[in-house]
Amino acid sequence: MKCGVCNRPVVGVAARIEKLTDADKAYSRKLGVEPPDEYVYCGPCYRLIHEDKEAGARLIQGTLQANLRAAGVPNADQIAKRYYDALIKKAAPKPVS
Repeated sequence: MKCGVCNRPVVGVAARIEKLTDADKAYSRKLGVEPPDEYVYCGPCYRLIHEDKEAGARLIQGTLQANLRAAGVPNADQIAKRYYDALIKKAAPKPVS
């Protein structure tokens, strides 16, 4: 297995695997990204994504953008930016009323 962010090989207990829910998949599709069933992370990328939401969202944005560019998607920058904005919005705390 390889980390979905940095592409380093990840073996055994070092792998952090996140299975996406149907709601997660629907949300990604709404943003124009076809999601996998699960994401595999190495320990450092997993910590970054889960401990610092801003840095994690930037990391995911960059990875998505690079993958879309490699696939020849002409508007990769806009898609990645929209995905980043949605991640930040989703991670933001709910306002207290």
